[in-house]
Amino acid sequence: MPTAQDIIDSAYKLQGSSYRTWYYGASVPMWLDDWAGDPPPVEHLRYYGVMCSDLVNWALEDNGLSAGGGTAAFADYLVNTSDFDPTTPGEPGAIALSPYLSPEVGYQGHIAIYVDEHYLIQALHSPGITDQFTDTESYYWGGDTAFTTYGFLPGVDYSGASSSSSGGASTDVVDTATQETYPGDTATPQQTAYWMANVASKQYGLPGILPVMTSCVELTAAWTSQGDVNSVSGYLDPVDGCSVGWFQQQADDLGCGTFGWGSRAQILDSNYALKRLCEEAAKLKGQYAEYDPDQLGQWCQAVQRSGVPNAYRDKGYPIATDLLSGWTPSTNGGVSTAIANSQQLPNWFGVGKDGVVRLGGDWSEGWLSQDTNGNLQYHAEYQKG
Repeated sequence: MPTAQDIIDSAYKLQGSSYRTWYYGASVPMWLDDWAGDPPPVEHLRYYGVMCSDLVNWALEDNGLSAGGGTAAFADYLVNTSDFDPTTPGEPGAIALSPYLSPEVGYQGHIAIYVDEHYLIQALHSPGITDQFTDTESYYWGGDTAFTTYGFLPGVDYSGASSSSSGGASTDVVDTATQETYPGDTATPQQTAYWMANVASKQYGLPGILPVMTSCVELTAAWTSQGDVNSVSGYLDPVDGCSVGWFQQQADDLGCGTFGWGSRAQILDSNYALKRLCEEAAKLKGQYAEYDPDQLGQWCQAVQRSGVPNAYRDKGYPIATDLLSGWTPSTNGGVSTAIANSQQLPNWFGVGKDGVVRLGGDWSEGWLSQDTNGNLQYHAEYQKG
């Protein structure tokens, strides 16, 4: 019997995929109309996109279970259901559901999977498959995401779900799932990835995947095998005469020039090296889309100024996505702040690229409207004002 963590891990294989819009008359799961297998490979879904119920259906079928159907069918498919309460913590692997009412937008329903007590992995029109939002945020957007039902998937073992830590972290990283100091030279690749992502997200407001996908290109061997990073070629002693450490930053004291990253000794202090990378990346916030692999790759390239600009997207992103499959990002204001301060906001307001609520401008992450009763609804399109 698959566990709740197995369901979460399968869902995370699709993280970053685009959204696929359902239309009346389409098969459910929608991939049945593609004749690409049942279930189809991950690459197929990443190319064609994924709608909300198909995220759950694929996670079920990836674990040998039958698909549950669409948002109408899941109302009967789920077990041990109860009324949805956005203030009550959920169990990892549990389901939040808004059942299908009609084909009209806003009434088609929505379904999402809990990855920890409040964060969900779900398919949204923008940014696609994401775990960036909580159950409370999603609920208060209204419309399709105004969940009414909380329940569990039949045939799934939830006995260990309550002990899961931080967005589906596996048991070997429980102690370091929220760590913001270097876990050590012999830490597992996943522990190191969690550390990098936590620092980038919590301390600098950056996408957690950014430093990980950068390092996965710069020092690939450290991420594709387990051991002491000091034994990885290029880490301690530069292969090119200049670059060392997790990010192959060029040292100022090796006779290659002055680059501003610091001395060899400083760069080999992993906490320092990550700090410098994040400082430079933070200067570029707002210039790149945080959920697009190509844009993230360009962001890495802008920081590293390397000769392999596409490698961050083509090589670093897939490795980093797998390593961070159970990681849950921190929140930095954004929609949650907007909801908390809704009484002080006008009738509409925008969410910028960095997740911060501002008035006026170009809202790349969509915008929120507020009716006379104070109810908020998320709109996944640009709003300029």
